Amino acid sequence: MPSDSKFSRSIELSKKNMVAVSLTSLSKEEFTNFIDSFDTVLTDCDGVLWLGNTVILGSPNVIIQLQEMGKRVFYVTNNSSKTRDEIVSKCSRLGYPATRDNILSTAYLTACYLQDIVFKKKVYVVGSKGITQELDAAGIKHLDVGPDPMCSDVASLLRNEVQLDKDVGAVVVGFDEHFSFPKMVKAATYLKQPNCIFIGTNTDEILPTEFPLTVPDAENVEWIGNAKQKVSVNRYLCPSHGNVYKQKSI
Repeated sequence: MPSDSKFSRSIELSKKNMVAVSLTSLSKEEFTNFIDSFDTVLTDCDGVLWLGNTVILGSPNVIIQLQEMGKRVFYVTNNSSKTRDEIVSKCSRLGYPATRDNILSTAYLTACYLQDIVFKKKVYVVGSKGITQELDAAGIKHLDVGPDPMCSDVASLLRNEVQLDKDVGAVVVGFDEHFSFPKMVKAATYLKQPNCIFIGTNTDEILPTEFPLTVPDAENVEWIGNAKQKVSVNRYLCPSHGNVYKQKSI
C-alpha cells in the first residue's frame, strides 16, 4: 500500500487524533487496502456481537466473511461467567464459527496467569462457575462459589460467622450474582496478607443485556480493591490477553 495514499493518510490521522475511520467513507480501493492490511481480528462479544442471547444484526455474517477471507478471528471477552466451552456453544447457537482455540476469556486467562507463576495455594473466588471451572481445568485449587448470605447483624458476622481458609493465596473477583457483604469481608481480609494476589476479571459498571433493566456488572472489583485500605497487594487486573494471544498466533 503506497505510503502517500489517501487511506494511509486517513489511518495516520486517525491514530494521531484517536478517532475512528468510517469504512463507508472509503473508496473500493481504499477498503480493499484496509482489508489487506491485517490478518487477525480481535472482537469483543457482549454488546458487540450480541446482547444476552440476541444477535446484533449482521454480525455473524461479518465474522463468517472475515474468516472466508482468510482472517483469523479471536473472540475476546472479559465476561468471566462462562468457560471457553460454554462460549463456543453460545457462538455456535447464535451463528458464529468458533473453537476453544480462538476464545480468549478472562476466566481462562486467570487460570493461565496462575499457572504461569506456578501458583500452589488456594483461590478465593468472588464470581461464578466460569472461573472455578477454568481453574479446575488448570489444576488450581479454589474455594467454592455460590450464595454466602448475611445471616445476622454485622457484629455477629465479624465475631462468630466468618470462617477463613489459611491456605488462600489469591482472591479472584468478577461478576457474582450472589455478591454479599460476607464475601466482601472475606475477600478484603484475605488481601491483608502481604503476598495475596488480587485478580479482577473485569471492571465493567453495567452488564450489556437485551432487557430494559440496568444490571450492575463487576463493580465489586473496585469495592474490594478499595477495601484493602492500602494493604500491600499484588494487584493483577484483567489478566493480559497478550501472552496467550502470541502463543496462539505462532
